[in-house]
Amino acid sequence: MSSSTPDRSATDAWAEKMFGLMTEPALLFDSNGCRDANPAALRLFGFEDNRFLQQCLLSDLAPPLQPDGADSGDHIDRLLASAKDGGGNGTCLLRQADGSTFWAEVSAVAVEVDGQALIHVGIRDTSTEHGLEESIESLRRQLLIADQRLQHATRKLEFVAATDPITGLWTLKQFRRLAQTEAERGRRYAQPVSIIAGTIANVEELRTVNGEAVFDSLWIDLAALVNLTVRTTDTVARYAQATFAVLAPNTCLEAARIVAEKLRRAIAGHAFAHELEPFIRLTGAELAVNEETTEWLQRAITEPLHSPLSPPEP
Repeated sequence: MSSSTPDRSATDAWAEKMFGLMTEPALLFDSNGCRDANPAALRLFGFEDNRFLQQCLLSDLAPPLQPDGADSGDHIDRLLASAKDGGGNGTCLLRQADGSTFWAEVSAVAVEVDGQALIHVGIRDTSTEHGLEESIESLRRQLLIADQRLQHATRKLEFVAATDPITGLWTLKQFRRLAQTEAERGRRYAQPVSIIAGTIANVEELRTVNGEAVFDSLWIDLAALVNLTVRTTDTVARYAQATFAVLAPNTCLEAARIVAEKLRRAIAGHAFAHELEPFIRLTGAELAVNEETTEWLQRAITEPLHSPLSPPEP
């Protein structure tokens, strides 16, 4: 039986022809640099013929640094080294003859031509894709920023809606929510929780004689005074037009009476603007077992907290 070996020159000629007909840019590199480039590669880089690429390293076709600050030579050398281990691919920024740059996907694989070991490098221009990715990423960042701004605006609006515009104290609606939360916590951990309320008994006199603006200034002082008197763990709200309320966690009824007495003395000893003298009726209640929050709130603004210093009913 006779055997025949392939015509190596014919095989290489066929490979060279196919290399030139490839639509994707491709280059061949040996140990000294670029040995050949197909027409698609010349067009991509903007060279007229192979003379400008002879002995050129692939790193010479890239800017000194990649956008992430990595050295282009090191980046490309690692890519080419992987070709000897079966091939590799990666993305990098390359440079055309006129100095303009473009993003490319580069693949490298070891081949043998004319008995010589070479590296076949395929290049695919991904500038459009990369530009779209950057645009998408930019839009994503803008959307995230817009979402953060919206959340901030929403929180701000929620805060504004939950606070009294004159005093900055919580509103009744917000106070009810907080009272419900504290009631549930008190039941869960078997801890007492109380509400102390203060109502301006002579509100009509103060408003009629002095006007709304002066009455508002009274409330501003009163709110600050109450906040300074109670604990930082307590919550103060403007419960009604003439009533403030203090939500006091871990506070039994006897302790609530002590808080009420402190408030009574602080208010009585304060010199309000325009020589106003508000008469404050203090009430309060401790949350009872199995009591609904609405019932507790109602008791808190109606049940007196007895004290020897209680002001007379007007």
